[in-house]
Amino acid sequence: MSDEQPAVPTPETVAPKPRPMPRPMPPSSTAPTPAPVVDADAERAATFGRVDDDGTVYVRDGDTERVVGQVPGATGDDALSLYVRRYLDLTARAALLEARIDSPDVTPNQIENALSALAEEAVEPAAVGNLAELRSRLDKLAEQLTAKRAAAAEARAAAKAQAEADRLVLVERAEALAAADTETIRWKAAGEELRDLLAEWKQAQRRGPRIDKPVEDELWKRFSQARTTFDRSRRAYFAQLEEANKAAKAAKTALVEEAEALSTTTDCSVAPLTAFRETCSMGS
Repeated sequence: MSDEQPAVPTPETVAPKPRPMPRPMPPSSTAPTPAPVVDADAERAATFGRVDDDGTVYVRDGDTERVVGQVPGATGDDALSLYVRRYLDLTARAALLEARIDSPDVTPNQIENALSALAEEAVEPAAVGNLAELRSRLDKLAEQLTAKRAAAAEARAAAKAQAEADRLVLVERAEALAAADTETIRWKAAGEELRDLLAEWKQAQRRGPRIDKPVEDELWKRFSQARTTFDRSRRAYFAQLEEANKAAKAAKTALVEEAEALSTTTDCSVAPLTAFRETCSMGS
């Protein structure tokens, strides 16, 4: 038989390969800072591990025990503390996500990327601590993120529905102006209101919530048609008014000319004016 001893796992052979670091989240001015690690945290984490005489470090992970690495030549406490610190680093990152998941300065995608990377590291980390509890915290964070995304989607849907309703109000008001009685409408005030409605429409387009393009196109078609109808009716009304004014002016001019002509005649039979005929009768 060979006297060679089986190879003892080392940190280089047991520890997972380095993974690319996720994109860091921007600092938050509103989210609280996770509580600093205290000795009690390290003491609790250390209860989930043990160290052999040769420096091999084990962690109790659920119902199993597995090797996480080896620190030859170190004391048991020093060897264990190395892997405890790794666990505490994982929990600190989890606490940071918990603190920032509701921060307006961090997007759901940033949270998701950081959470996904951390969850992958927590599958079988070279760390000593309550790994089951850590994974449970990450699961709860994933549930929170799902709920946050659902709430955001619901808010977007509500905002879009409200934006559609607001645009419809503008359209219906424009259509009402276009359908108003041309004899009673106050054209100047109505024209100013229609311009204000157009300004509101453009403002909603630039800064309001996005609405579905087919819906927006249909509403704009109605709005544009109402403006066209209003302008056509206004032009027709004032053109007709101008014609009526011209006819009235021509009739008045004719009457004046006729009166001037009759003012010099002595023929009472052709005098249509009552006063003139009375004058003629008095002179006969």
